[in-house]
Amino acid sequence: GIVGYNESAGTQILSCHNIGFCNATGRTGENYHYSGGIIAYSYSTIDIYNSYNAGRISSSSSTTTALSDSYSHSGGIAGGGGSCINILNCYNIGTISSSASVSHSTSSAYAYSGGITGKSGNSSSLVKNCYNTGTLTGIECGGIIANGYYSSVTNCYYLDTCGGTVAGGTSKTEAQMKSSSFPVILN
Repeated sequence: GIVGYNESAGTQILSCHNIGFCNATGRTGENYHYSGGIIAYSYSTIDIYNSYNAGRISSSSSTTTALSDSYSHSGGIAGGGGSCINILNCYNIGTISSSASVSHSTSSAYAYSGGITGKSGNSSSLVKNCYNTGTLTGIECGGIIANGYYSSVTNCYYLDTCGGTVAGGTSKTEAQMKSSSFPVILN
């Protein structure tokens, strides 16, 4: 996407968009992979405003080591973060996918695909006034957030056929999202 990695607290990304293909893969044994339309991963607090993704976003992870789990996070706006990620007035219309594999029965595979973010940072994270119509594939998919149990999700919507099964945001039909009243509820 636009930014691969951020570690500067207070970073702001304003009015950006991605229409290209973003893919995060690594060598076998590298267990965490993040891919996002605007940012792949933020270690520190970041604010993302008025941005969108229309590109295809994917990540894959695999491990052959015993007792070593494999994680893959993909998101239309952000792949994931270790701190507070605030995403406001953003949308995704691109296809989001993630995959993870392990070759030992003592290991587990986790693949998260989120319309807006694959993994939110922490309990201070906020996703507000966002929507997703992109198709999601992975082990765990969220119309807005795939792995973000402590994030605040406010006034966010996703297409009911996108493949999102994780709570967060409100499901809407295609007709509802194409109606003239839909843009009004996002403000």
